[in-house]
Amino acid sequence: MKNPVGSVIVILGALLGVLGIFLPFVTVEAGGVSLSTNVFTPICIAWIVLAVGAVACAFAGQKILTLILAILAGGGFAISFFANSGEVAEVGDMASKGIGYWLLIVGAVVMALSGIIYLVTAKPKTDQD
Repeated sequence: MKNPVGSVIVILGALLGVLGIFLPFVTVEAGGVSLSTNVFTPICIAWIVLAVGAVACAFAGQKILTLILAILAGGGFAISFFANSGEVAEVGDMASKGIGYWLLIVGAVVMALSGIIYLVTAKPKTDQD
């Protein structure tokens, strides 16, 4: 691991985002019945692949590729968040935000910022590298 601080933040953003996709995003209660749903759709596979790619590039020391993949993954997590956050508003008082709601938006922000943090905390290359 060439940049431990940056790599840990990239991993944290990826974990938060991926968990946010799979954990309950919204829970609706009506008539004594409770139903929870997550935001996983086939496009989320692309966000997960981008996040895993950012983590792999961070471990390999690829600064620019880590930056690009982390920003794309963070943007993808944000798209999934905003595309589904209307569900919470639509059902009003019957709905409550699940842990996935919070993890997904925090994961999106951390993932996008992690690429920048990785780039800033990376040591400059020397002739010995």
